[in-house]
Amino acid sequence: MPRIPDEIRDCVFYLFPSEQAAKVSEGAGGTGFLVATRSTVFDRYFTYAVTCKHILGACGGAPVIRMNGPDGAFWIRKTTETQWHVHADGDDVAAALLKVEGKFAHRFINERLLLTRELIAEHDLGPGDDVFIVGRYVDHEGRARNWPSVRFGNISMMNWEPVRQEGSEFPQESFLVECRSLGGYSGAPVFVYIPPYASRPRESTLVQTPRGPWLLGIDWGHLRIREKVTNRDGEPHPDGWKVSTASGMAAVVPAWKIREVLEHPEFHEVQRLWIKS
Repeated sequence: MPRIPDEIRDCVFYLFPSEQAAKVSEGAGGTGFLVATRSTVFDRYFTYAVTCKHILGACGGAPVIRMNGPDGAFWIRKTTETQWHVHADGDDVAAALLKVEGKFAHRFINERLLLTRELIAEHDLGPGDDVFIVGRYVDHEGRARNWPSVRFGNISMMNWEPVRQEGSEFPQESFLVECRSLGGYSGAPVFVYIPPYASRPRESTLVQTPRGPWLLGIDWGHLRIREKVTNRDGEPHPDGWKVSTASGMAAVVPAWKIREVLEHPEFHEVQRLWIKS
């Protein structure tokens, strides 16, 4: 995996349940990132905050966004429940349209980088392709400034069958990514990348120039496995106790689910009002 451009890391922000939690870097929450779409009428972009739907619940429905300011200080923005819209079919995606005034030191992911089924077919993306995740490592996230960490891995399984989310049992369309990581990255953007001189099975040739990165989707959680509790001799606990352990396998909502949320009619109405103003 080559050096990750700072522009990609700068698309990430953190989410907290309150303004105070954001200031002192405490409390539950998660990761989010900025995506921008271009107006079909005017030469301007609209910027969205994107994260997982379940993070909204963890933050009381109206998370506080913490970004980096240009002077090194935090730029904190409260949101309201009405700003956020979730996927109509229940997928673990949420987005809010943001009106930004240039007070922060962040970039956005251009909508052209969102992976599509057509791009998967065109570039023969599949198991083994390089992946990296950029998100909030809660044990060392940065207290004076957001410092997203980057985790690396590979596509392990394509979105052939949905994964039932723990708790809701929702059958979430997902890519599985072996990323040598643990939980805590919910809402983080996941990118897929073809490095130079990588082979493509269908082409039987080497790709001499890099392709991507594309936004594969959103990390919605890490799958867990349940193992029996045993004593020192390996004998199982008499009550059949089990513990959950990390499998190292992340589940990723496909990027086209993000695009579907960004097409929410209320977003288009707000864009129209902003243009008029």
